Amino acid sequence: MRYDLHIYTNISDGKFDKLELLRFCNEKSNVYVIKAIELDIVDVSHFHMLAYDIKNNEILNNYISSIIARNNNITEEIVKKIINIII
Repeated sequence: MRYDLHIYTNISDGKFDKLELLRFCNEKSNVYVIKAIELDIVDVSHFHMLAYDIKNNEILNNYISSIIARNNNITEEIVKKIINIII
């Protein structure tokens, strides 16, 4: 059996959207989907971390929520600076 645990959709570097990708894979063989995520850890010299078959979604969801909140705050500050330059 061959396994590919790292397939991209068109949300990032891939060619197909999620549904097209599943259809394509299912035509080739049976498909079993597991929960997974790829994280870029930029605090440690640009490090990629892949997590497969995640058991505790609460910890991961809390972590992702904190990243989203931080990115939203950064975006708001950038927009404020741009508005101040324009006005």
